[in-house]
Amino acid sequence: MPSRLTGADREYEIFRTGDTSRFRDQPDPDPEQGLFGAMFGCQHMDGTGTPDDSWVWQGVDRRAIPHLAQGEVDYVHSEFPAPAGLQVLTTIPLDACNSAGEPRADIVAVDKGTGGRVFNASTHSWVCMLYGHCPWASWTPTTAAQVQIGQATMNAFSWLDAGTALSFLGLVGARAPLAVFRSQRIGQLRPLSGMPPLEPPPYQD
Repeated sequence: MPSRLTGADREYEIFRTGDTSRFRDQPDPDPEQGLFGAMFGCQHMDGTGTPDDSWVWQGVDRRAIPHLAQGEVDYVHSEFPAPAGLQVLTTIPLDACNSAGEPRADIVAVDKGTGGRVFNASTHSWVCMLYGHCPWASWTPTTAAQVQIGQATMNAFSWLDAGTALSFLGLVGARAPLAVFRSQRIGQLRPLSGMPPLEPPPYQD
């Protein structure tokens, strides 16, 4: 079918079952969490996330965020190896899980010490809360939740950016000028500076 973004004769297909296997499956398993820190665990569930003392929530209002785990979520599977440098930042308990496994979502970060870093919010709700509108009709993100997720996202970007600077320093050596250093400004950014309007246009499927 034609794409609204790219015009006619542009399409893609997603095979969810039957035709493709997961990276974690036999005969040659390479679990997704080796790259992303966590991997798919549940869908069609709900969970309330509470900002804690981890760096991603610094400068964020500590009120609980209802429905932060919605859509699909990831968690760190204990039966598979975890990547080096894995940080489990926040665990969100779920009210149910539609597949065998542990009913939770794990917000994670991976820093292997090479400069490349990964942040995995592990829930579909993160992006739609940042936008201020989610596709689930039963609830609407609050302005407070958007500001909370906005600040946390800025913290994540700052952390990722600091890793980029470290990677560059590794390439140019110890004599690099101080100008290449990017300070990690966790908890000091202003979320509204890079966020969409607090009253976005209606969601369109």
